[in-house]
Amino acid sequence: MKKLIISLFAMASMAVSAQSIDHYSNLQLNLGGGVHTYLYEAKDAQPAIGFGGVFGGQYQFMFNHNFGLALGAQISNLTSYTVYNTPYTYTTTHPDNGQDYDRTVGYANWKERQLALAVGIPVQIILRAPINLDWSFQAGLGASYDIPVYSKFKVVDGAYKTQGYFPSTNVTYEDLPGHQFGTYENGTQGDFTLLPTVSALIDLGLVKNLTETSGFYLGLYCSYGLMNVLEAHTGADASIDNPEKGFIGTFNSDRVEKALPLEAGVKIGIRFGMGKNVDWKKIQAAEE
Repeated sequence: MKKLIISLFAMASMAVSAQSIDHYSNLQLNLGGGVHTYLYEAKDAQPAIGFGGVFGGQYQFMFNHNFGLALGAQISNLTSYTVYNTPYTYTTTHPDNGQDYDRTVGYANWKERQLALAVGIPVQIILRAPINLDWSFQAGLGASYDIPVYSKFKVVDGAYKTQGYFPSTNVTYEDLPGHQFGTYENGTQGDFTLLPTVSALIDLGLVKNLTETSGFYLGLYCSYGLMNVLEAHTGADASIDNPEKGFIGTFNSDRVEKALPLEAGVKIGIRFGMGKNVDWKKIQAAEE
């Protein structure tokens, strides 16, 4: 047993000393993709997730061969969908030329896509452990401050129809485009506003040594927004079917109150060692 323990210790020491890729300073460039979406609940509608990608880099400073800190910058895109399919069930009362009327809206597979770009500033604690002569395990735990820089909605499918019933004359109108009564096909689009948020994040992966100063990273990532990214929309102007503007988009309306970003997927990267190498022999001697 004693010989086995000594042999295992020697093998572990050889593995540690062989991690020539581990420098005190590293630059890692990452590219990833997977589920990139907003999680929310919408009235009279069915939300659906979307997909996207992320590109960025991080500077890693290692205090020793197991522990360090990383500061990065990245840009990611997020996509989500909202499907309205409620034929002639959404009725509200509006004024028109001084008369109150009942406005009825019916949706037929009306599918809206929300698309956004966000710039993130992630800060992570880096944990690393050698597996063998060529591979190391790497984990990153931390948070990111995410700033939306682009956000737009577009209706990609379906149609909706509006009717107006005027009780004073007992007449229903459904083919007056000038009064927003009629049938409307997909193609509607516009902008919406998102607020910055703080996201918790985690990366788990493996690093493969390529040369003495470079390595390949393969792993999984996940981040989840901790703060609502939507502004509050209330009042008559927040009706998703605005009598003056038409369909204004889910995130501009009172149909949804809270949305949280979620990103999860597979990430690949290239890491470049910079500056001074970790002195494994000195660290090992100090630990003994």
